[in-house]
Amino acid sequence: MIADEAILDAKLLIVDDEPANVELLEEMLSDEGYRNVRSLTDPRRVEDLYREWRPHLVALDLNMPHLDGFQVMERLRAIDGDDAYLPVLVLTAYQDREVRYRALRAGARDFLTKPFDLMEAMLRIRGLLEVRLLYDQTRSLNAQLTESNADLERFAFVASHDLQEPLRSVTRYVQMLEKRYSDALDENGVRYIGRAVEGTKRMQALILSLLDYARVGSRGEMFTLADVGAVVDGAVSDLSARIDEVGAEVTRDALPRILADEGQLAQLLQNLIGNAVKFAGEEAPRVHVSAEQQDGAWAFAVADNGIGLEPEYAEQIFEIFQRLHGRGSYDGTGIGLAICRKIVQRHGGRIWVESDPGEGATFRFTIPRP
Repeated sequence: MIADEAILDAKLLIVDDEPANVELLEEMLSDEGYRNVRSLTDPRRVEDLYREWRPHLVALDLNMPHLDGFQVMERLRAIDGDDAYLPVLVLTAYQDREVRYRALRAGARDFLTKPFDLMEAMLRIRGLLEVRLLYDQTRSLNAQLTESNADLERFAFVASHDLQEPLRSVTRYVQMLEKRYSDALDENGVRYIGRAVEGTKRMQALILSLLDYARVGSRGEMFTLADVGAVVDGAVSDLSARIDEVGAEVTRDALPRILADEGQLAQLLQNLIGNAVKFAGEEAPRVHVSAEQQDGAWAFAVADNGIGLEPEYAEQIFEIFQRLHGRGSYDGTGIGLAICRKIVQRHGGRIWVESDPGEGATFRFTIPRP
């Protein structure tokens, strides 16, 4: 909700070549408590004042000399761009539908019919101002969010990159200790060094995963036509050692070609197939990849017969560093599915999971069709 004070402080510009109409609207607005009202009777001056003052709402007459309301809207749209919210309330005595349709196509948000009805005028003006202020608020919050996400990606990239060298040094010395002095240590000493080695390996994996997470938004490649079937085959080949080790079976349907960052698409599918193989139940893992057309997008599914998960965790698992199982049960960094979500979002789609404990899981994601 927008506070009353913010609405009454909003900037309103009245543009009408009839002084009587201008005076009437000014008086009505003043009586309602609006404090920031300006007016013009010459439409040729609108552009300069609009650039300088940036009103939240323009009450604009259609039938004026020199420039009509349609021409004024065209010039305002040229200032802000076609994607901007053009805050125009058209003042008109016309009842003709074609005129109204034309005004809407030109960018008008609403109409106020002459002669003005006080209650209708105030309700329409307040409603449009509330929408405009909400639009500005949302745009500002989106800009802040975009900047915050960019800062987070930069921090994750720099921090991860700078951590690698000292960690490599620690790993090298711990491995040297293990190799050269393990014979001189008792059982506890050997166990402690082994834990240190495992800890450095987990830290390296975590840093690499964090780098991958940071790079999704900042280091992505251009979208090209990618053969999803070939990408799946490549992911299966990369995972072949693990697949053979557990006796998994990975199958796929005929899959489409889509516009995508092929490297990120491979990472997405390798993460999903790898998870399906990792979180196996008592039976050998069976994984199937399929796709179908759905509402202007390709809907992909990676289904398995694994341990599944409680539906209440279906959103949580896509958050960074979220793990449902301890490291003693399943290895991993807790970043893989967060990377998957960032990749899908970068491609304009969404990702979710359908699952029940012991019933396997189906990870679904969409990619818009070109």
